[in-house]
Amino acid sequence: LRPYQRACVDAVLSELDKGEFTRLGVSAPTGSGKTAIFTSLIGQIPPRRHPTLFEGGQEARQVLVVVNSIQLANQTAEAIQRAYPDWSVEVEQGKSSATGLADVTVATFQTLAYNDFSRLEKFLPESHKAVIVDEAHHAAAASYLEILTRFDPQVETALVVPMVLDPVSGRARVPLLAFTATWGRADGLALGKVFEKIVWHADWLEMVQAKWLSAIQFTAVQVDRDTLDLDKVKTSSATGDYTLSSLARQVDTVEFAEAAVDAWFEKAQDRRSTLVFGASVAHVVTLTNTFRARGIDARFVYEGTKQAERVETYRAFRAGEFPVLVNFGILTEGADFPEIDCVLLSRPTRSQNLFLQMLGRGLRLSPASGKRDCLLIDMIAFTRNPEALVCTPTLFGLDPLSEIDGQTAEQLQARARESDSAAADEEPPAAGVRKPELLPYSLSYTHYATVFDLVRSRGSSGKGNSGIPVSRLSRNAWVGCGNDVWVLELMGKGYIRI
Repeated sequence: LRPYQRACVDAVLSELDKGEFTRLGVSAPTGSGKTAIFTSLIGQIPPRRHPTLFEGGQEARQVLVVVNSIQLANQTAEAIQRAYPDWSVEVEQGKSSATGLADVTVATFQTLAYNDFSRLEKFLPESHKAVIVDEAHHAAAASYLEILTRFDPQVETALVVPMVLDPVSGRARVPLLAFTATWGRADGLALGKVFEKIVWHADWLEMVQAKWLSAIQFTAVQVDRDTLDLDKVKTSSATGDYTLSSLARQVDTVEFAEAAVDAWFEKAQDRRSTLVFGASVAHVVTLTNTFRARGIDARFVYEGTKQAERVETYRAFRAGEFPVLVNFGILTEGADFPEIDCVLLSRPTRSQNLFLQMLGRGLRLSPASGKRDCLLIDMIAFTRNPEALVCTPTLFGLDPLSEIDGQTAEQLQARARESDSAAADEEPPAAGVRKPELLPYSLSYTHYATVFDLVRSRGSSGKGNSGIPVSRLSRNAWVGCGNDVWVLELMGKGYIRI
């Protein structure tokens, strides 16, 4: 294990040993090796004893791992079997039915929930020492809650009770260990009611700086209003993000596809492996055909792609047999492609979680493929509410219409200082007078050579006066705007400025 992975394992084991909390969370960015962490952890969690339900205090040694996709189930089972070749490892997914008696069972939550959770019944809480939940930001959903409540009755009532047995039913409280890169949920369901304590956290920027994740460059591509007007896209009242059907209608145009492919040709045609995100099946077909019309071997996958075809496509992509893989809806989570050295975001979003998940696809290290860094190409479109748009500039506190292309860190720092100074000297507009809107009427690029150029260009260190990163002081997604000004966006309902 890497040093930070060992620290994570130690933190979980230490908290379990205290016995105060049993529903624990780990916040680890994409590419940090969550599977490696909990695979190591599985072998180190001590067996549990249930003194009343097993004669002679028989020890509970089994582990259930809950994931959210077939691909993750297979990858996880293979990783655990490699680590523990003498253990029995089974998969509960679709036609693959586990015995319920294996040392470790990896199951998709969809299969466990099938037919009124009938396939969950064979997994006895009294025989399990832990349940591990991967991609745990889904865990507040009803089907997950039903699964987790079987192993810890306190999940249902969301009480924090420092004991190993439920005092009412006498049922075992099996430790629930949750791993995810994004602890926020867009739909407002509270993960805090499911898990009691986040025992370890790592920030993706810190891991890039420590070289545990890939170096990354950013290029923000502004398209004109005629190409894409995000004000025409409906937003969801539940999530605050764009509704997929409405977004897909707006982005699935020849003009927007050509703008994305133009940007790729100008900035990334020498890249080995590019992953493209689209907004619908029709959209990824349009993008794929646009690449092919320009002589690029591009292929696409989506939820309806047959499993055998999907596996072969992934194999060829990993091997570098074709340079561009376009996807809709299936490679946001759990995609293990370290070779990706370019991510093209051809679907705007208002969700920081989703943005970071897509960005994270390119953060894994891959020395074997010759990967030096990853380039993120972010297609940004017009909106009259740019504060709500999550894109490369706004993620780091910059104006979404900033134009920067290939500037050095020193140049970006100088520009940020000049911008802050100009803003401080600017007189406020008279009452009732609005500033003219800045609208992009041509394609423009904003390029950041490193992620640290982005941070420096904010005109703020990203830290409070204490010197501690704000991400450590608050669990909310505060954005530094320079001059000690911080803004928290309220899911499309406004914002707080301090």
